[in-house]
Amino acid sequence: MCIGIPLEVIESHSGIALCRGRTGLRRIDMTLTGDQPAGTWIVAFLDAAREVVTPEAARRIADALEAAERALAGDTDLDHLFADLVGREPQLPEHLRAASSAQSTEVLEPMFSPLLSTMIERHGMTIVDEMTVDAFAENHDFTALFFPGDWQRLVESNDVAVILPELVAAFHGVFKAAVVAKESERKLQSRYRFNAFPALVFLRNGEYLGVIKRVLDWEDYLGEISSILAREPSAPPPFELPEGCATSDRHDHDHFH
Repeated sequence: MCIGIPLEVIESHSGIALCRGRTGLRRIDMTLTGDQPAGTWIVAFLDAAREVVTPEAARRIADALEAAERALAGDTDLDHLFADLVGREPQLPEHLRAASSAQSTEVLEPMFSPLLSTMIERHGMTIVDEMTVDAFAENHDFTALFFPGDWQRLVESNDVAVILPELVAAFHGVFKAAVVAKESERKLQSRYRFNAFPALVFLRNGEYLGVIKRVLDWEDYLGEISSILAREPSAPPPFELPEGCATSDRHDHDHFH
């Protein structure tokens, strides 16, 4: 799995360290970080140390990895893995905060699920709407827009909420993730012309590359995203009505080039 993992240094000599992690002991190349004393925590990728982290940061990364594995296995009881954030709400951008204050006298349902709110807070993901999405996307080479959909009806919405930060890490931050505000989902859906939620729409400098709908297996995500990022920008494909429930595929995703 192409994700950095936290490991504790047991001993380190001449650029090679014996480290302990979730899956046991491993020998790690310490060229990038230098030899570290026993008890130091590092994040390693492909058996090479990438950075030194605090024990608290290592624990949070390990919890996030466990949450991703459990979500892919269908487990939705994940709150204990985010105990420091459960019950906290992310801070909205100023323009959305003003809109929220204007509606403060109304009884509103939450914009996002508690789990997605936790992931936004933890990973500092940007919330965009139809007024801000273009500026955000044009400011990054590659962008992934997350359309969570109706999280109370779609279990897969929370699955993708957990998986998305891990995908960003797996691709070493090549693309920047943003979450589409609930009130803008339908308008932006009509722009990118996809027919199922949750969805990840990929852009290059604001121009359309492709979409992944619903949720995939991890290896399928890696292959599909690699393919999408290698494409040339194009117009979104023509909108198609969703297939009937009897023929809908949990792993349906867009192969339009």
